[in-house]
Amino acid sequence: MPAIHVNNVDIQVYEQQYTSPTLHVQNTDGKIYHAIVIPDGGEFLDASEKLVYSADSINECEPVTLDAGMYRVELRGGAGGKQSKCQSGLGTINPIANTVSQIFKLPTQTTVYAFRGGDGNDSDAVTKHQIPGGGASGVDSMLVVGDRAIVGIGAPSSQCFNLTIQAYPGGGQTYKYHCQSTPSGTYSVENIKIGNAMGTTNHGCSAGGGGAPNGLGGAAASNTKVKATAGTNATSDGGGNGGDIENLTGDSQTKNLGIGGIGGKNVYWQCAGHTAVSYGGGGSGGVCAFAIPSTCEALGSWCYSDCADGGNGASGSTGKSDTSYVKIYKIG
Repeated sequence: MPAIHVNNVDIQVYEQQYTSPTLHVQNTDGKIYHAIVIPDGGEFLDASEKLVYSADSINECEPVTLDAGMYRVELRGGAGGKQSKCQSGLGTINPIANTVSQIFKLPTQTTVYAFRGGDGNDSDAVTKHQIPGGGASGVDSMLVVGDRAIVGIGAPSSQCFNLTIQAYPGGGQTYKYHCQSTPSGTYSVENIKIGNAMGTTNHGCSAGGGGAPNGLGGAAASNTKVKATAGTNATSDGGGNGGDIENLTGDSQTKNLGIGGIGGKNVYWQCAGHTAVSYGGGGSGGVCAFAIPSTCEALGSWCYSDCADGGNGASGSTGKSDTSYVKIYKIG
């Protein structure tokens, strides 16, 4: 028997002459049917929409009073923060959050609560000799209807694809994924790598920390010149710390130990009994560069070994966003 499928409900229809002023459906065989009964839960809607609310404030809980009826909310969380310097890859932009759309029905006039999330902070600026820490994830956007929240998760932070650090003896070293933190945030980003420690004959760096909430710290590495420790995993408080690195030759005139950056803290906002969050970025690993006598002689310059601390992970939000929103549409 033919049926109409509406809102996940199969409504049985029956053959009848096209005479009564009721809902009619023409089947593919050319016969005309109409629905005798629409069961509980089935509705036929005017699908036209009208925008009735758009959130202006950011990281604030705003009450919105809506009349009885059918509505659709569309929302997007804040963009992810980036590392403070990056030559290419995701670190050159702020990743944008996914869009969420849901329909809800209000039987009576009801006050709902809208929260529009801001972008995550970028990590602090560092010197040309340091690896920057990770950015904070974007703040969630949400609409609280009764005891439930419709949530658009904030975007993750970024990770550089080709990070260049200036070594003290001269020349730039490409670190790519090495010694960086993993991104903060709760959904995955393609091509992300764990920032393991690295050691070569002329430079080395310790492992990056894990971005909150679930990021893993990188693995340790050592050779005859350096001892580079592992980064720590993210915790319930925020991002993990970057590892430390030690120049085992001890020939630096200034600094033989690079301390890993500190992970950024998670920051929370409350709205009508529900919580939005920005997750802290992981700290980066410390860096050491080693003097190479032949290079110094060829350049006609004096040079020396040295180490630098890792950059700290970011916490919290900018309080601004060009990409997040909470919009409510009246249906019909």
